[in-house]
Amino acid sequence: METYIEKLLGAEGADRERALWEALEASQGREFTTSGRGKGENKRPGVSFTYGIKVSNRTGNPTYELLISRKEHSKTITRSTVEMAFENAMQVQKEEGYVKGPKRLKVFGASYLYAIFLSWGIITDVK
Repeated sequence: METYIEKLLGAEGADRERALWEALEASQGREFTTSGRGKGENKRPGVSFTYGIKVSNRTGNPTYELLISRKEHSKTITRSTVEMAFENAMQVQKEEGYVKGPKRLKVFGASYLYAIFLSWGIITDVK
């Protein structure tokens, strides 16, 4: 996984998008946990999930959407949303030195993407 992350962090433009999806492909099927909600005694634990990259039924090629699998249901996060979340995360990490919570990603499915990016070590959640 380290090789994928190094490649991702060193890439720009279209190469960066390709490297992001290669890293996502490499870690699909792993279990992640969202950061949870609330603070102090009211904090609720995070939700465990895995993801896979959707494949077209017609062509068999990847659609570059993440299919988030949880016990109760699944969610799909589009390619553009994943890429936007990544760029937002990198921007906030660069400007502030950390990314304080999934809301800073400003996209649908941020809690899942935040957990993935944290686990890769490309963002931190503390200053």
